[in-house]
Amino acid sequence: MRVNAKFLLLALCVLMLAACLDEGVAPRDIRGDKKYDIPVSSSSVASSSFVPQSSSSKESLSSSEGTSSSSLESSSSQQYTVGYIAHDGDADYKFTSFMGFTWIAKNEVSDCYDFWRSDCADSLGVCYDMDEENCAEYGRLYTWAEAMHLPDSCNYTQCEYSEKQRSVCSSGYHVATYQDWQNLDFALEESWDFERLSYYLKSSDEWNGVNQFELNILPGGYLQDDDQFVGLGEKTRFWAPHDGGLSGFMLFDNSDSATFVTKTPPGLVRAYIRCVHD
Repeated sequence: MRVNAKFLLLALCVLMLAACLDEGVAPRDIRGDKKYDIPVSSSSVASSSFVPQSSSSKESLSSSEGTSSSSLESSSSQQYTVGYIAHDGDADYKFTSFMGFTWIAKNEVSDCYDFWRSDCADSLGVCYDMDEENCAEYGRLYTWAEAMHLPDSCNYTQCEYSEKQRSVCSSGYHVATYQDWQNLDFALEESWDFERLSYYLKSSDEWNGVNQFELNILPGGYLQDDDQFVGLGEKTRFWAPHDGGLSGFMLFDNSDSATFVTKTPPGLVRAYIRCVHD
């Protein structure tokens, strides 16, 4: 007797589904779960993670060590998701998701490589002018070695490192790389030259930007190699690892453009960190 082909196909699908449920299903990546309004040319995308997935208006997000919830927010032409990562014994960490990317929406403030421990004694980073109030406002300033979880000697010589270095970021996140900043620039203006990146990302309340996607970059200054704090209220720097060995930073100032500057060896310069989901 001939068996209906559709019946065989249906039976096979049922068996495959049962096998998947038996093994368990991996948790969904919190990036790429929404379809966004920003036009992106698929022929010139810098990273495959630009490709958006299915559309959704609200969802619960989770990391391996904390639970987050999100709600859909929208500006005039872009949609993005804002939520929080629970941080034991501290304020929640705000994140913002757009174009399949998830960024922590504030500068890193952790003084410990083990983000979730309350008894850490690493004492990483310093506050601008050694004032704790500046840490609360702008985050901590890290040396290159601290930022990348490398030996102190790497402040004076080039060292290899993982492209996605967790460092002081929470589990599942890494220090934003040069490529991450490029992808962010492309999401905003379909270019990789950083010509208007500063304008888009700077705070609209405390600086002269428009705070797109609520990333809220502040003029927190930085520490120069000569041990002088400079730039408060006028500029800021973020470490941006590049090509698995080069040290560099993104510089934001009062102009509309941002600049990537290589700094090898980095010396004792200190800059801020932004964390991005892996």
